Amino acid sequence: MESIKSGRIAYVALIAVALALISFVVRPNAEFNEDLGRHIKLGEIISETRAVPDTNLFTYTNQDFPFVNHHWLSEVIYFSLYARFGAEGLEILAILLLFSAFFIVSFLAIKKSSLLPALVSILFFIPLIGDRIKVRPETFGYFLFALLIALLFFKKTKWALWTIPLLVLLWVNLHITFAFAGILISTFLFREYMTRKEEKKSAKKLFLFAGFCIIALFVNPNGWKGALAPLSIFENYGYRIVENQNLFFLIPRLFNWIHIYDLVAVGIFFVFFLWWYIDSRKHNTTDWNIFSLGLVTLISGMGGIAMVKNIPFFVLSGIPTLALILRDIRVGEKIKKIFTEENKTFFAFLCMIMLLWFPFLFLKAGKIRMKTYESGKPAVDFFIRENIPGNIFNNFDIGGYLDYRLYPTYKTFIDNRPEAFPKEFFDEYISIQENKEVREIMFKKYNIQSIIFSHGDLTPWAQEFLGQMIRDKNWKAVYFDDYAVIFTKKEFPLKEIQILSTPI
Repeated sequence: MESIKSGRIAYVALIAVALALISFVVRPNAEFNEDLGRHIKLGEIISETRAVPDTNLFTYTNQDFPFVNHHWLSEVIYFSLYARFGAEGLEILAILLLFSAFFIVSFLAIKKSSLLPALVSILFFIPLIGDRIKVRPETFGYFLFALLIALLFFKKTKWALWTIPLLVLLWVNLHITFAFAGILISTFLFREYMTRKEEKKSAKKLFLFAGFCIIALFVNPNGWKGALAPLSIFENYGYRIVENQNLFFLIPRLFNWIHIYDLVAVGIFFVFFLWWYIDSRKHNTTDWNIFSLGLVTLISGMGGIAMVKNIPFFVLSGIPTLALILRDIRVGEKIKKIFTEENKTFFAFLCMIMLLWFPFLFLKAGKIRMKTYESGKPAVDFFIRENIPGNIFNNFDIGGYLDYRLYPTYKTFIDNRPEAFPKEFFDEYISIQENKEVREIMFKKYNIQSIIFSHGDLTPWAQEFLGQMIRDKNWKAVYFDDYAVIFTKKEFPLKEIQILSTPI
């Protein structure tokens, strides 16, 4: 009987995988209320001025504070697409990048491994890809990561190697996740060293290749600061945001099942990788390509545990790596008897049915869709229409959206870029919300005339601030909806509060 690695069943499997992936990625959130609005505004500024701002720019509190913009090219692309096609253009771009990234590694798993191990690996990892389905610059990183895996570890042509420095140059200007390019290239060089120790020509070529990759890192508007951004960004990071937290911090607080599954998945992968390595060393059959990919997956998995935003890189490297490990791992004779060629075909079809369950489930739940979130729009429209004066005090969560809508007419107190402010500034920001005496001094210092606040901010200081402001006789609430509240000074000539219910 023809091996199920090839033949028509493999094409059926690819269709099932593609449909499953589509059901995950065709639901990107264009969330203007987080970072997207600010990205579009910066893209507009860069396109008009032909220069990348190197300071905070948007706030009146720290407008001259140095800021390394490591995703300027993504912002230019976002602005160009948004200006021509609106939010739908950005959502389609995100879908194409996400689908391409996960399909590349799934295709590699099926092509380079046996079909059944590949499908088991895809099923094992696929639930984890839904956590970061958003219109964000990091989606460029996912695509380039998958492409580099294909070119470095699976493509044997000479030209493939020399495209890598160009991709690194592109990545370093698109998003800070270019740090993962360094992980891939380092493990690739390790693999080449282990497999070509005695080839002097190869050593010279690889040395030249590594040099071009390093040079590419420095070809960005920020020079060495941009190249070293992944190492230095957290040196001045005074505020916690969810995507940068570790799983052990998040699990007891948010109790999201995906975080628990990620932790378990890293552990299970490590067990299989260790099993494979011990067995291969015992029989002197170690495949250094699999070993190198395993290192990438373990590093990415640990990165996902340390910061949840890194989980997709664990998935992308894990899909082909686990498939190869399951293909090569030696199992007991009793288990081998179960997996006859006919049984493999049956289990492969069972895996495909399970994959097709995802599209059915998401379609039934109405989750396969594109959606734009601009929850702050009614509040900002009201603010502009009523000509409410600044300076504005705002909270961290709504800052990026205010940059997008109000700059340059108004500048914000703070926005959601922790690295764009002195670390000590966040102590001041929190004290203003918690302590009325500090607030009065700081409001006078900054000449604050109005407040726009997203009341979904669940930090203790935000909730304390809202409670105090409602009781403060010097301020009055003039607007409230499901997302934001606006306060003005008592003397502002707007008597009645406007309350709206905005659709979620």
